[in-house]
Amino acid sequence: MNNDGLTLNQLAERNAVLVTEVEKLRAERDQLAAENVALSKDAQRYRFIRERDMFGSDNESGLLSWEELTELECNEFDGALDARMNHPSTGFIELDAKLQARKTPATDRIVAEAEARGVEKAIAHLEKKFSNIGVQIMNLQWLADSLREGADK
Repeated sequence: MNNDGLTLNQLAERNAVLVTEVEKLRAERDQLAAENVALSKDAQRYRFIRERDMFGSDNESGLLSWEELTELECNEFDGALDARMNHPSTGFIELDAKLQARKTPATDRIVAEAEARGVEKAIAHLEKKFSNIGVQIMNLQWLADSLREGADK
């Protein structure tokens, strides 16, 4: 075996450097793959909108009305469009109802915790600024606790 006259310690150090570089490249590859999936999904959405009559015609309602489009935020629009692409024969209203009914307990818990922390920061701020507001503070603490408890339901 040719080790270019390196000692075992030097070979081990070189190996450690190479392993670190490989792990870094793997992480970069995974990130690029994730970005590629997102870009591919956007391209699919664009083609779907371009090839279909997005807003309908006199004979057909289309995928969305102008009013519905203006009410949707970007993520909701993407979700509605993805659902429509996967279920082209289902009406938009029905799809929207299904999207609204989706359960996201992990996300709900994270959001509830963030909201509760915000309320607790407001409590801390109010306690520093004002005196004799014990009832209001208790109500705000109840709100923070309720937000956390509500995340599990």
